[in-house]
Amino acid sequence: MAASPEPNRTDFFRVAKRRFFFEHSAGHTLLEALPRDESEFDEVLHGGAKGEAQIVRAMVLAINRFFEPDAVDDSQLTLWQSHRYDVRAPAAFVALHHERADAMAVVGPSLAPWVERWLRSELRRVTQFALRTFDQDGQRSALLVDRELYLTLKDAAVGLGQSTWSRSVARKVTRFVDDLHRNSHPPGAMVDLHIRNVDNNQMARVRVQRDPARYQV
Repeated sequence: MAASPEPNRTDFFRVAKRRFFFEHSAGHTLLEALPRDESEFDEVLHGGAKGEAQIVRAMVLAINRFFEPDAVDDSQLTLWQSHRYDVRAPAAFVALHHERADAMAVVGPSLAPWVERWLRSELRRVTQFALRTFDQDGQRSALLVDRELYLTLKDAAVGLGQSTWSRSVARKVTRFVDDLHRNSHPPGAMVDLHIRNVDNNQMARVRVQRDPARYQV
């Protein structure tokens, strides 16, 4: 590189970079050196529905911890909601509904029949999978999980702070939860409303009776 003529150095660098990533004699070893979270994502992508129940539970726990850092439940997704009057982050969340983990599934990408006929399997590049919910009417809501979203949820699962999360990822997660909330069944006569203060992580539960309307702290 240093001995190459100045006008050609950029071209030589591109060739050397391509050879390093695509023709390296120890390429398999280099791929194995990826961080564990990165390799786990690749395993999920290429493993399809293998271990689906464990993947769903892991995603449910990670999303719960996305909103509530010390959450421990992976059997149901808490549908936290917030309201705000400006662009600042909300100071409090409330939860009235939950979505069962056993009502969710991990689904890989599906290609149109003509694409499957035209493109050989080894040439198909899979970049995301979906966490989907189902009811008696069929498919309802889906969270498309790409590499960035997966790694962010893994960070949330181990308690890493929100300062490392991108706004686009946060919007995807909150839209998924909002969509689930809109499709939730109406609450019964007596429901528990959970309230969480984001600033100090304090929790409160209010029992609400809908008819006649009353509440009990």
